[in-house]
Amino acid sequence: FGSSFCVCCTMLRVWLVRHGESVANTLRLIGRTEDTPLSELGQRQAAAFGAHHKESLAEAKLITSSARRTKETCSFALEAAGLSDVPYESFEQITEIFRGDYDGAELSGEIREALGELWKGDDVMAAKAPGEGSESYRDVQLRCVDFMEKQIKPMEGHVILFVHQVVIQTLVMHYLGIDAVFLETNNTSFCELELREKGFVVTKVNNTQHFWKPGFINTASL
Repeated sequence: FGSSFCVCCTMLRVWLVRHGESVANTLRLIGRTEDTPLSELGQRQAAAFGAHHKESLAEAKLITSSARRTKETCSFALEAAGLSDVPYESFEQITEIFRGDYDGAELSGEIREALGELWKGDDVMAAKAPGEGSESYRDVQLRCVDFMEKQIKPMEGHVILFVHQVVIQTLVMHYLGIDAVFLETNNTSFCELELREKGFVVTKVNNTQHFWKPGFINTASL
């Protein structure tokens, strides 16, 4: 997705940054897992993002979800950029999907099979794991689009949101006009939205240019 639109016509630019690798990622735990920290690799990924995008971090409004791993991603990025004193805000509305009875479980064996059966249905966006409060992809999409339209859209300039894979997936699919979930994103990659006259437009997907420094990280392994 190239960005050929006139800069003067772009009222707002939003980066949706996936958090760095978390300990839950390394253990293949699914769902919200709010308190999981970044792994050592996740800390390095966040630092690489911050070192490369220091000017953007200095100028942008910074927002994270309520999860520890998104807050740590923002903090490690700011530290690497020499901007440790720059504040950010956190919102529960843009946190990761809640998987009900499966939340925090390892994605293997019976859990993998059960989720696979759920996703075989005609409407994957509506599928939910069992358990009170369990969310579908569409549930996440609705709350996150509501956040974008009410909280982010009135802003100007540049906004960076440190969030989660499912949040990014469902928002990008919404603004592309696709009722599906198929986008995979690397840890600390970002997707870019620009607010134009008719609404948000997707201009970049899974940008990992901060990893292009030779010898740093093979992004295919993230």
